[in-house]
Amino acid sequence: MDWSQYMEDEYTEGIEFPMAQFNPSLAITRLVSFAEQSPSGYDTQALYIFTINYVLGVGCLGVPYGFARTGVAFGSFLVVAVTVLSYATVSWVAETVGRAERLAAMPCEQGSKCWICLKKHKENEVNTPLCVPIGEGGEVEVDVNAGGYKVLGRQVGREYGSSGGSKGSKASCSDLEEQVTVQAMMAVARFLAIFVMVGGSLYALMFDKIDSQISRGSAPYLAPAVTDEEDESLMSYSFAFSGFGVMFSTALFSQLFQHSVPGLIRPLPEYQKRKVPQVFMKALATTMTLYLILGISAACYFGSSTSSSVNLNFTNFSYGINLEEAPEWQVWLVKVLSNVVVLFPAADTLSVFPLIANTLGNNLSTSSPGLTRKIRTLLKGRGWTGEELKTHTRKVNMIIWRLVASVPPIVASVYAKDLAFSLQLAGLAGLYVAFVCPALLQRASSNAIKRNFGEAEVGTIYSGWQSKREVEIVVLVFSLFAFVVVMSQIRTQFLAMAMGGGADTG
Repeated sequence: MDWSQYMEDEYTEGIEFPMAQFNPSLAITRLVSFAEQSPSGYDTQALYIFTINYVLGVGCLGVPYGFARTGVAFGSFLVVAVTVLSYATVSWVAETVGRAERLAAMPCEQGSKCWICLKKHKENEVNTPLCVPIGEGGEVEVDVNAGGYKVLGRQVGREYGSSGGSKGSKASCSDLEEQVTVQAMMAVARFLAIFVMVGGSLYALMFDKIDSQISRGSAPYLAPAVTDEEDESLMSYSFAFSGFGVMFSTALFSQLFQHSVPGLIRPLPEYQKRKVPQVFMKALATTMTLYLILGISAACYFGSSTSSSVNLNFTNFSYGINLEEAPEWQVWLVKVLSNVVVLFPAADTLSVFPLIANTLGNNLSTSSPGLTRKIRTLLKGRGWTGEELKTHTRKVNMIIWRLVASVPPIVASVYAKDLAFSLQLAGLAGLYVAFVCPALLQRASSNAIKRNFGEAEVGTIYSGWQSKREVEIVVLVFSLFAFVVVMSQIRTQFLAMAMGGGADTG
């Protein structure tokens, strides 16, 4: 999100505040001013739709593979657990923004630490507030981890590496208002693909004997449990810890939108903001249910042959229709549905990738004023002056940083062709963005309120069971455990890929 449109250009001056003396560390919560009038038409229903649209993406393609490798029961537990923890951390970000309303009017001297973090770099996302409690190194760390999530989690894929990559990088250099038509078309294609996969998997499990890999005579057509030569699970219905890294990273990535929370809740009318926790809970419950249905049905049907990107399992899928005897219109319909699903990564890339690269590029741009000055000097030497110089400096600077944000994942997709491995890397970076960063924001903002207004004022309209300090500890401990396990399994998989000469397992 671009915070510049939500914050005033100058801090409030000449106002006396009946509070304790200003402490720069309290500026942790000065994220945004909510004084603006809410845009008409944006309500809790719009918030719900926007949240679902933001969360759903290519991550769902890896869910069935995670279920197969982790076990249906254990995989379901991980999806539910990650969803519950994600709700807690999403609420923490909302609480931090809520506390900002109490402290937004506090003065901030130019040149001070809080001014550098929260005024000079006001355009950045939730990475900027961390600059105050943990230093500029911490802010850079959040930038790196957020970039890792955005870059590694949105790889173009081997089927679309050149053509899709060029279109994705080109769109990334465009402003958002220039992408409206493409975004609308791609959003329709994305939801259609997800609907076809969910419906196709459920139908196949109960009625599709033609495509089944086993010869059972009656429904449901469940695939058998399978282990490989090293006794690692390829398909399990219970528990297989060897797949923890894949399933956890996929579930985390598929439910991650913490960094967009401030921008999602900002336009809401004040009287509706109390409903924000309920809306986020419903949105996460919706996506969780969708992931459970898709993951369980597809894993149970395709079994050990479940691809790391489940859309590939629908390449020659017949949906229970005997194509040799079926009417021509049915054959045509089956081919259209299969192509919609197979092309889902390309549609998702063209839809979401430019938005993410655009946002990351903007953040990198505002964090690097030195390059802006160099570009301005270069253009000035070529005769540009006045408003034209300002406009072209901004445009060139933005394009450079958006290319920096968009090109690496395109190049990386040539080598890391396995979606499951890409999701593990993205989940590793997302672990910090989704769990650690919100926990730090929650603690720092709570301490800021305590010091200025007392412990009784710590609660906000977004507070609930997740606001207890014990929940923060649980999330941080679980994050440490998950980090160690995922790192270990990534190392094992990377060594196996190196010995096998590639990452293509899907």
